[in-house]
Amino acid sequence: MADTTLAVQHPDEYPTPADTGPGILLVLFFLSGSAAVYFFQHNQIGLGLFFAPWPAAFLFFLLNQQPKEWLTDNGLTLVATLLTGWLLIACGLWLLVNYVWAAGEHAAARVHSALAVNGVGLTATVSYPHVALVDAADNDLAFSFSPDIPVALPREVLTATVTLPDTLAFGVAGGPSTRSFAIPITPEQPGTRRIRVVNNGAYSGRRGLEEAITVQLCAPGGTCAAKMILPVRPEGRSGFAIRRFVNSTVNQSSPLIFLLVFIVPGLAALAQKAIDQRQAALKDQRKAEFDQLLQQFRDYLCVKDVERATEIWRKLSSKRLELFGYTDKEMAKELLDLARLDYPWPKNSVWEKWPNARIIEMGPRWPREFVFASILAQQRLVQPDLVAFYQRLRRSDDSPDIESSVIPRLSAHLDHAWAVALRIRLQEEDHLCDERDAADRERINPKSLLQQRRVVYPMPNPNYYNFSRELTTPFSMSDATSSGEIEFLRDGRAFWGHHPLLLSELQRGDRSLIIQGLAGSGRTALTHMLPYPYVNDPAELFVKLDAYPKPGDILHATADQLLRFILDQPLFLARCQQAQKEELGRFLGACLNTGTTKSEIAKRIEYFAENAERRENQLCHEQLTMFKRFVRSSDSRLEISDDLGWHDTLMENVRALEFQHVIFVLDVGSPQSPEHLDWLYKLLDDEKFRRARINTWLFVDDQFPLRKTSGVLGMERPFRLEWDEASLRHMLEWRFEKYLDAANLLPRRERRRALDRCFADGEKGVRELLDHSRISDQYNPRRFMELWCAAAKGKLIGDLITREDLKAATELAGSTR
Repeated sequence: MADTTLAVQHPDEYPTPADTGPGILLVLFFLSGSAAVYFFQHNQIGLGLFFAPWPAAFLFFLLNQQPKEWLTDNGLTLVATLLTGWLLIACGLWLLVNYVWAAGEHAAARVHSALAVNGVGLTATVSYPHVALVDAADNDLAFSFSPDIPVALPREVLTATVTLPDTLAFGVAGGPSTRSFAIPITPEQPGTRRIRVVNNGAYSGRRGLEEAITVQLCAPGGTCAAKMILPVRPEGRSGFAIRRFVNSTVNQSSPLIFLLVFIVPGLAALAQKAIDQRQAALKDQRKAEFDQLLQQFRDYLCVKDVERATEIWRKLSSKRLELFGYTDKEMAKELLDLARLDYPWPKNSVWEKWPNARIIEMGPRWPREFVFASILAQQRLVQPDLVAFYQRLRRSDDSPDIESSVIPRLSAHLDHAWAVALRIRLQEEDHLCDERDAADRERINPKSLLQQRRVVYPMPNPNYYNFSRELTTPFSMSDATSSGEIEFLRDGRAFWGHHPLLLSELQRGDRSLIIQGLAGSGRTALTHMLPYPYVNDPAELFVKLDAYPKPGDILHATADQLLRFILDQPLFLARCQQAQKEELGRFLGACLNTGTTKSEIAKRIEYFAENAERRENQLCHEQLTMFKRFVRSSDSRLEISDDLGWHDTLMENVRALEFQHVIFVLDVGSPQSPEHLDWLYKLLDDEKFRRARINTWLFVDDQFPLRKTSGVLGMERPFRLEWDEASLRHMLEWRFEKYLDAANLLPRRERRRALDRCFADGEKGVRELLDHSRISDQYNPRRFMELWCAAAKGKLIGDLITREDLKAATELAGSTR
């Protein structure tokens, strides 16, 4: 049988007036607007003016109010707005009729001209309407004559030649625009003659420009008077339509304007009373709605439904509820921010008071909600997308690092909140007691703290300073092997990690590579900086080796790098099994000096003991104290045999700390012997290494002999470390800015892109020095730094490098190359 069950629609699913209100408004806006345009185009001014205010009112309420409430909330206001609009339009039209049009439309104009008839001097006068109305019945040219001296008028018939403009026509239909008329003069009666002139409706506007009627009178015998020019302004069809509407509604004799003046205030008073009553009812209704939403927010937060709580918060913060419960809404917002750990990026990078700790004082007012928000915040803290979320909010490269600065601040903020949550008294039968205890145990459990958390490397030293004011200082340490240069790159964060090669090929640690570059291109600096998180993936263990290490040096360097990681990230020891910790301790004891290793571990244990107010530091203290017992000296030293079979021992300890790959980084330059070359290529191309995920990155110069490899490398040509002008300029500007930061010179906003301020020629001087920094048609960072130091020798910050300094530097560098 076919299923005949009817689908019953839930009452909440039916569309309500609040849902259909915006659509209704939009339809009415287009209908009323179309009607107004239609009637104006067809010269039905009255209807057009009637519909004109409606689309404006609809558009206003559609754009500036919540449309779903417009019918119940703004109905009376809408009517009052329309009445006011009509009143203003009526008053304007009334003023137009009585003070503009009425002032001149009925006044007759007169033009005079002298004429002699039969020896008698006459004055001819032509009277005519100044405005030629479309429907006027008296648009006549009236001729009259008077003698200059008191004598009888001669009996004659004059000829009047009349020429009309295109907008006027003679009363007799048809015919040319110029005609001649006979004008009789009799002694018994002063001569008058009327010539009918009408508005032919050719002009479609309101009032046209002033035009002229030409009249010339001639007596028998050919004596003619001077031409008379009669200026006239024709009325257009649109003007006639407006005038007809006004004359029928608000003309001087119509009482409608006065009725509106007296009726509208009365209607406004009644409307205001009704509005006040309606607003009072709406206020009560919205207060009840606010209380209901607030309770729903608290309920959703107590069942850990953050998504619905956020949706309710948006309703609470809407404009229609802005007058209610300011303190309650502030509390709800603070709890929601705590539960999501969603705090806005501080303005002007003021981090001392971030995040806002007010919730720690406010929270106990809503005790259960505060505890639930703290539990949710603890769960949010270990989610992997939290770092990505704040990374999107980060405003500039000058902002603090997310993992080393922002996340620890959030963690400390949560520690304070959790301490308050633990002190809140709950009913014994409240299930929240069990949830809070379980969450507290999870906070103590290192596994929960480490779940899906990325590795955080130590960030540059915030207390790095450079007190030198010499202009050569930022580029004087161009040799990356010097301790001062490495300290500047690392602690001063002067290393620029945005070279195109770093952002592409060197982001992958799953293969061996050869990186080739000229001397001075930055190979050595790059090999020193690879282990830092803004350069590489922290899941890779980078081990910096000497150019030609002895076999035992590889294990020593790897063990030292693992020790550095354990000291920085002791919580990762909690991931290891007991046997793994013991093996890791034996590995470090066999490869490193046991006394020195234990001494370094003891220093970190002391540091975590002094900063034990944070729970994570307590756990770090416990893990390092336990691990220290496993580090013992060994009688047997691990050695690397020629068959490269030592990689199993190495990778067993590396994998215990969850690194994906080991990458040996060697700054070779050119091989010293064929044996060294063979050994280097064995590192690159050994199958056992590839299977164990051990890769080698060789940094070599252009003289390094290349061979074909059979493994992952699979290429004859290496990747080249080269600089274009834009990349080199960005690196130099970054380095100079970090020097200004360390020396605390110039206002912070002036430190970025400040190289050109060091030259008398500004940008031109920078480009000239860049042009001279090429070697073999390639930009060379070391070459630029050497030229800079030669040109800026003896100068301080604020002094300018002149063209003569540049010329002397380039000549000196050219003679020493």
